[in-house]
Parts: sequence; structure tokens; C-alpha cells
Amino acid sequence: MFEETLLEGAVALAKGALALAYAGGFLEEKLFPRYGRRLLWCVLYCAGELLWSQVTSWEPRLNFVGFLPLGLLFFGLQDRFFVRDRWRGLFVAASFVAGWEILKFTASPLAYLLFSVLDAFMEWLVQQDFFLRAAEGGTLLTAVETAWRFWQIAVLFLARFFQLALFGGYLRLMHRRFVRRDYPLHFPESLFLLLPCLTVLGLALTLRLMLTPDESGLPGLLFERAPATTLLLPLVSVLLLGVMVETVTLFQHLAEAREEEQKRLLLENRVSEVQREVEEVQDIYADIRGLRHDLRNHLACLAALPRSAVESGEWAGYIDRMRVTVERLDFAYQTGNPILDVILHQSAQRAKKKGIGFTASVVFPTGQAIDAYDLGVIMNNALQNALEAAEKADGMREIDVRTYQKNSLFFLEVGNDFAGSFTPPPEGVLPATTKPDKALHGLGLANIRRCARKYRGDLDIAVTEQGGRKRFRLTVMLYPGAE
Repeated sequence: MFEETLLEGAVALAKGALALAYAGGFLEEKLFPRYGRRLLWCVLYCAGELLWSQVTSWEPRLNFVGFLPLGLLFFGLQDRFFVRDRWRGLFVAASFVAGWEILKFTASPLAYLLFSVLDAFMEWLVQQDFFLRAAEGGTLLTAVETAWRFWQIAVLFLARFFQLALFGGYLRLMHRRFVRRDYPLHFPESLFLLLPCLTVLGLALTLRLMLTPDESGLPGLLFERAPATTLLLPLVSVLLLGVMVETVTLFQHLAEAREEEQKRLLLENRVSEVQREVEEVQDIYADIRGLRHDLRNHLACLAALPRSAVESGEWAGYIDRMRVTVERLDFAYQTGNPILDVILHQSAQRAKKKGIGFTASVVFPTGQAIDAYDLGVIMNNALQNALEAAEKADGMREIDVRTYQKNSLFFLEVGNDFAGSFTPPPEGVLPATTKPDKALHGLGLANIRRCARKYRGDLDIAVTEQGGRKRFRLTVMLYPGAE
């Protein structure tokens, strides 16, 4: 009894270590001391497993649903040791528990076969005359009982080791086949991943019921009623593990295809932006041609002005008109970076054409480790979203942009009017796009978050309503020193 308890404790500790490594491959860790966190996780997991094992020894019927409390234990530990990610956490817990439960049916046939071999040997041995004569003194029987006990522990150890080895390989495959840790999981995708795990758990529960004692109290072993199951059960178990692994692989391919489609859409959006930039440049060239024509006229007029006009100051009017013409080519916003100047200029021109008010107070953070390209991606996506939302608003329509610094943090804020209703999503979740094809749109905020997290920052969304006017405000925080 003591040996079995010790073995189960070692198995529970090994499972705790595997659970920590598996969860760490999918979830973002909280700020805990690394070695202390690992030890505390393993101790808590091992204690939970042993406590539940003790409970099921008092009430064996609870063993049928043993995966539920152990799954809840795993899920609860995730919540304390890792950053909360509900759907990903559910998948991690379900795939872990399902893999362990179904692999029991690869270990139990192995243990049954080894015990059957020993039973057959012992049955043959007790029928031999030399054994009966040697056993008359009782010493041999004691030695045989000791050997039998040792063989029992050895068989249990081999079965558990075999199960743990297969389980570790399965977890490694699941982690390697899954997409990046930062890939966002939503309900439909999570359901696609969870259904095979739940199916495997249901089959494991069914098989466990088939292997339980019958009403007469005798073991209703499926292996005795159908010997072929000693080979079929391990085969089916491994195939079911393969189904879960291949489901994750298929999901990875679908996710990669979706990302490729998103990249294509981003490229198309970039082409559209280039086309708008070309139009802006064409407008600038048209202004330059107009300026050259106007300058010729101004010079001709100045040369033709009589002395009396010069003395009276009428020439000053020509100078003013020349200054207005030249100022048409100047960008209204001087941020200290040409990329941001162009983005603000283009956005202001688009807002003007649509009758939207536009104000900006933006200064590029010189002397800090922020790439102008990354800040340009953030501002361009934020202003595109703001323009699309403000265009649909009724009444007053305005967009305001500003940047500011607080100690080592750099902030970019974009506010705009909008129409309709908006409910802020849960923390850490981006708002869904209102466009029809939700899978291929709504990339602006995702791009903003990607660039912000490059600098250990993030984004925040706030909605206010006053006097029937609804305002949407996006705040992006960057930590330049973290690049």
C-alpha cells in the first residue's frame, strides 16, 4: 500500500511538471519568481491529485468523473499563475486531461498482460511436485509472496512510466503543432479545438464504465470478455490522440491561411494608400505648376507697376498673394518627422473633403527608441478608423489627435465622433469590426496592438456620451526604453 501511494505521488508530481510546461507553451506567464513558481505549482497540483485519489478511494463511484475536478484544478492554477485567457485556457486544460484519460487505456492493457503472464506462471508453479515439497517449511511461500508483491509494484511502475512517456510525447506534439502563443482565439475557433477533446473525454468515460465491477461484485473486465480489446484499446487510444493532434495541425493551417489572407488585404490597403498618396502628390504638382504661373504673373505685374504704385504701397498686395500661393505647398503640421507630417496632412485633407473637423497636436519623440515606421503604422490605422467612424456620425463631426509623454511613457490619443451603439469589449479583447466579412477586416486595431506590444505597450478604448454626442477615444501607450 505504501509503495503504491509513493508511486502515485511521483506520478502526480510528474504530471504537475508536465502541466506547468504545457500551459507555459500556450499562455503568458505572470510575474512570479521562476523557480519558486514552478515548485509551488507542482506542489499544489500534486496535493490536489492525491487528495482526489483519497476521496475516490472512499467513494469509488466518484472515480467515473475524476477528470472534472482535475480539469478544474488545472484551469484554476492557470488563472493564478498565468495571464487570464479564457478560451485558450479551456483548450489547454481540456486537451491535457483528455490526453491523460485516454492514455490510461494504453497502460491498463499492458498491466493486464503482464499480470496474466505472472498468473499463468504461478498457476503452473504451484502444480509442480518440487514446489510443493519445498513449500512445506513455509519459507518459500514467504519468498514467493514477497516476489509477487515486488512484481506488482514493478508492473504498476512500468505501466505508469509507459503512460507518462506517451503523454509527454503527445503534449510536445500539441505544443509544436499549435500556432503562435499570441494568436487570438475566439469562440468558433475554440469550439473547433475543444470538440475533439470533449469527444475523447466522453469515450474515456464510456470505457471506464465498461471496465468497472458488475453487480455481483466480480470485476467485469472487458479484457476477459473480449481478449482482442487488449490490442484494440491501445490502438484506439493512440488514434484518438492522433485525431486531437491533427485537429490542432489543421487549425494551424487554417490560421496560417487566414493570416496570409489578412496580409493580402493589408497589401491591398497599402496599395490604396499609395494611390491616395499619388493623388496628393499630383495635387502638389498641380500647385507647383500654378505657383510657377502665378509667379510669372506677379513678376510681370511688379515690373509693370508705376513708381506711384510702389510709393503708395500697392505692391504689398502682390507680395501677400505670392505668400498665400507658396503656403499652399507647406504642410500644416510640423511633427519633427516627415512620415507623420505626410500622414497628418493626408488625413486632414480627407477630413476636409468629407466635412469633418480635424485638429492635431503631435510631436515625434526624438531621442527615444521609437521607430518612425511603427509610429506611422499606429497613427495611420488609428486615423483611418477615426475617419470611417466620423463620416457616419450625425451633427458635429470632429477628429482630434495628440501626443504627450509621462516620464518614460509615450502616449498617442485619437478621438472621433461616431454613430450607433458601442459596448466596450472585455479587457484584452479588441472590438469586432462592423464590416460584413469579419474574418478579413478589423485589422487596424490588431496592427496597432502589434506595434504597441513591440514596445511593451498596449491600447485602451474609452467611449463617452454628452448631449447626444458620442465620442470614441483610442489611447496607445508605448514604452520606448523597452525596444
